[in-house]
Amino acid sequence: MRFGCFDHIAIFFLIAGTYTFTMGVLTWAAAGEGRMDAVFALLGGLAGMALFAQLHETLIPVLYDPTNVGQIILTDLLGNYAAAVAVLGIGFGLCPWGIGKLWGSGGPIVAFEGGRDSETSPG
Repeated sequence: MRFGCFDHIAIFFLIAGTYTFTMGVLTWAAAGEGRMDAVFALLGGLAGMALFAQLHETLIPVLYDPTNVGQIILTDLLGNYAAAVAVLGIGFGLCPWGIGKLWGSGGPIVAFEGGRDSETSPG
């Protein structure tokens, strides 16, 4: 499904939002470890947040309105309510099974993982 000519903008905001959240979490973790350079990153993040809060009303027509695709719900994508319920039921049913398969086996989850800690740890 295409969202018009603003696909690249939506993808940019997805990547930027993920990056911003990840860097924020890592910065707080670094500050918790006692790294002093993380304090400056936190202060910069707080200053950026304050600036964005002040400019938010100005930025709405520039950033949000062009990328607004309206309300997208599963029933609109699939065509009817029964199909949406079936997809959700199957999806939610497969999640515990998949987690059990991945973590319950005790083996490597991804190809580069070494396996259990007791097998890879020295001594």
